[in-house]
Amino acid sequence: MRSRIILRAVLLALAGPSLAAGPGDTIVAARQASMKEMAAAARAIAEMFDGKRAYEPAAFKAAADTLSARAGGLTGEFPQGTLGAPSAARPEIDQA
Repeated sequence: MRSRIILRAVLLALAGPSLAAGPGDTIVAARQASMKEMAAAARAIAEMFDGKRAYEPAAFKAAADTLSARAGGLTGEFPQGTLGAPSAARPEIDQA
């Protein structure tokens, strides 16, 4: 239960700034797409844990693979100097 809450909080923290950004910027749009895929994958896994969705090994693996692939490349979607408008991403990301 606690791990699901933490996972959801992390995903919201990651997705929140990107969702507020303008849709016209290609880099911001790519970040938004990645974070939306990660959120959907995390939601699918959480629903299986909560019993809201039947456990399906193939669907679980696909969701886990999506999280693994997207999370590993997430920092690359914040190239230096791309945090201004239209992005609402925090400047601290540039220091990571």
